[in-house]
Amino acid sequence: MECREDSRTSGAVEEYAPRTDRWRERAAMPTPRHGHALVVVNGKILALGGFGIGQPLGVVEEYDPSTDRWSKKADMPTARGFFGAAALGGHVYAIAGRTREVPPIERYDPAVDRRERFDSMAERRNRFDCVVLGDCIYLIGGEEDWESHKDWRTDTTCYGPLVKP
Repeated sequence: MECREDSRTSGAVEEYAPRTDRWRERAAMPTPRHGHALVVVNGKILALGGFGIGQPLGVVEEYDPSTDRWSKKADMPTARGFFGAAALGGHVYAIAGRTREVPPIERYDPAVDRRERFDSMAERRNRFDCVVLGDCIYLIGGEEDWESHKDWRTDTTCYGPLVKP
């Protein structure tokens, strides 16, 4: 799996102020990327995975808007891009996406900066929407075959509650 040369990676971060209708630059992500996922946990923004130059990334970085600083967190065990991420029950879940293998579901505990891996998904899915409602993470639509871009999904799948036996 590789990224096309015309893909653009960026570390740019901007903040929008609705009251003044203005944008301002903030500290750039240390790892430029595209196709990554963002999740807010405890008032901080986690930037997970994505694609760097030619390959999927497992890197995770945390942005603190109050200090305008980034810090490195534990890498995801499975490098991936164009995946879903959701915060549920104090954990962050990385689901599906483009990987070198059938993507497992992985759970991150930000309180202890540790990850655990669940079983692989039954199907491939990337470029989909991911939302939390109640104790369920919903995966909506997306793409199944990222090489041909022909197999678009129209289904909705609920994962949850996710607990390890």
